[in-house]
Amino acid sequence: MDKRERQLLQWLEEVSDCEQDVTGSDSEKEFVGETAEQSEHDSESEIEYDVSLPQINNENVFEDHHEVIELLVTCTNLYSENVQKKFQRERDANPTNVVEVKAFLGLLVMAGVLKASHLNFLDLWAHDGSGVDMFRLTMSYKRFLFLLRCLRFDNVLDRPDKQKTDNSAAELLIPEYKLTLLGTLNKRKPDIPLEFLPNQNRPQFSSLFGFHDQITLVSYVPKPKTAVVLLSTMHNDVAIDTSTNETQKPEITIHYNDTKEGVDCNDQLCATYNVGRRTKR
Repeated sequence: MDKRERQLLQWLEEVSDCEQDVTGSDSEKEFVGETAEQSEHDSESEIEYDVSLPQINNENVFEDHHEVIELLVTCTNLYSENVQKKFQRERDANPTNVVEVKAFLGLLVMAGVLKASHLNFLDLWAHDGSGVDMFRLTMSYKRFLFLLRCLRFDNVLDRPDKQKTDNSAAELLIPEYKLTLLGTLNKRKPDIPLEFLPNQNRPQFSSLFGFHDQITLVSYVPKPKTAVVLLSTMHNDVAIDTSTNETQKPEITIHYNDTKEGVDCNDQLCATYNVGRRTKR
């Protein structure tokens, strides 16, 4: 390991200690049948959104994912070889390595920590004092954009063949694997029958069920002119939870609310360190 690689690793370890205190927002509880705000996955449930975010142990944030990093390096280099001919200088498209990919991911995480996910990345490399030194000292702006363009998780050479034969998501739901699916559906999906969508004529606290093979679709009306649509492969009946009294909530809704804490925690973590970008600039 050369001097530059040791410096990058040292910097990553120092950066990982910067944001140890992660706290969740004091949001109000959301319930089906009361006030429910629509999240990105169109989730309207009665699970509490006040989920305490876990403390993050960042002694070496990438060490537990070494195999994933190796996969990133391999697949990224395979793609970069294809685009290398588009560059006038071969050195502008050099292959990457584990240390550089870790540094790249570290910069992405820091962009999220600094709430700069929608900022023009060039501003982070500014030399007029408004930039962030760690970005400029880690790698050049052009190199960062190159990695951002080439980052891949799969082998692009055999992708067409995989698209013809890969149906792993559907295969995992067959009974032999004993895996089930339960979640809310975005009401803008065209596959949802019109009868399951919000309708002012549907009575409050009513439920409408639909069945197809091992799939159950339920539309519950928590309040007038609204509807919560859920899909489940582990329920196959019209059971109503009698403990909900006059609200008459389906057991599918109750089970979803009881097991949805992980989704809420993930949403809050993603919002706190959001590194999603609308452009590659």
